[in-house]
Amino acid sequence: MIIGSGNFDLLTKGDVALRGRKGVALAKTGELWGVPATGTVHLSGYRLSASDRDLLRQHFSPAP
Repeated sequence: MIIGSGNFDLLTKGDVALRGRKGVALAKTGELWGVPATGTVHLSGYRLSASDRDLLRQHFSPAP
């Protein structure tokens, strides 16, 4: 898990895995040092709407 989309882009390249309601990339997937990696927006630095927060929750904790 890489916190901060800027950090993700500095460390690795990847694809957008989840977009928010305004089209902003909320989560990305890629590979870091040969290991699958997931990056997300920095939760304290990005003003998440309630709907984007719900999207992130569903993305990282899908219902069984």
